[in-house]
Amino acid sequence: MSYENLKARLDLMRKNLDPNSPEFKQKMHRIGMLIESQTKFNIKAWGMIDSGRLLNSVGYRIEGNELIVGSFGVPYAAINEFGGPVSKRQLAAMFASFRRSGKKSRESKGIIRNGMWKARPYLRPAITKLAPRIVDILRENL
Repeated sequence: MSYENLKARLDLMRKNLDPNSPEFKQKMHRIGMLIESQTKFNIKAWGMIDSGRLLNSVGYRIEGNELIVGSFGVPYAAINEFGGPVSKRQLAAMFASFRRSGKKSRESKGIIRNGMWKARPYLRPAITKLAPRIVDILRENL
C-alpha cells in the first residue's frame, strides 16, 4: 500500500472517529509507538548510529486529531531520509570531527559521493511496512 493510499484511507477513517474519545487517543498512541519502534529498528539496520542523537530524536506526538511521527531536534535527519547535496564547508567540518574521533569517515563508508549524501530512508519504510497494521488498529471497534 502506497503512502498516498494509506493517507487517504486514514483521513476517511479519521472522519468516522471522535478525536476526543479515549479510544481514539489510545489508537493514536499505539500507532505512534509502532512507527517509532520500527523507525528505530530501521536506523539500527542501516548502521546509522554514530552518536545516537538521530536514534534518540525519533518519537511521536499527538496534536488534536493528528499523529506526528519523526525525528525532532536533529537537523541532519532529513538529509539521511531523503539524501541531497552537501557543501564543501559541511564536508570539511564532518571530516574534521571524524579525524578527531578516529572513526571511519562517511565518504569511506560510501554515504557521500561527489558531494551528494546518499538517501538512507528509515521513516517512510517504517510507515509503508506497518500500513496494514495501522489500518487494522483504526478499524477495531468501528
